[in-house]
Amino acid sequence: MEYKTEQKNAVLCFLKQNCEHHFTASQIVQALKTNQNAPGKSSVYRIISNLVKQGKVKRFESNSENSFVYQYAHLSDSCENHYHLKCTDCGKLIHMECEHLSDVCRHIASEHGFVVGTGKSVIYGQCKECLKEKQI
Repeated sequence: MEYKTEQKNAVLCFLKQNCEHHFTASQIVQALKTNQNAPGKSSVYRIISNLVKQGKVKRFESNSENSFVYQYAHLSDSCENHYHLKCTDCGKLIHMECEHLSDVCRHIASEHGFVVGTGKSVIYGQCKECLKEKQI
């Protein structure tokens, strides 16, 4: 049985409102601190774990060892069918479908005997907003 709590709704709403970014559990706790019924860190971990199991939130490995970040999973998104671009400056995670990248993956498979798993493929670099800031 799934319970709808104010704390769960607060976590899910926060992630939905910031769907282009991902957050650690600690960052979610900090962001929700102003909320009167803000969940504690252990509650956030439990809530996020359940949301990941339900497919409402995606979990990604962080740049830090043994750390994870979480992002709202758009209903139309299936992370198994596309690639990810991650900005090393602002942390933005972009879900990307690109036939050119699919061509590269086919080349890697046929010429190098290696199959790229799209669901966990992350290409690191800088997003256009961060690049624009550096040019100013």
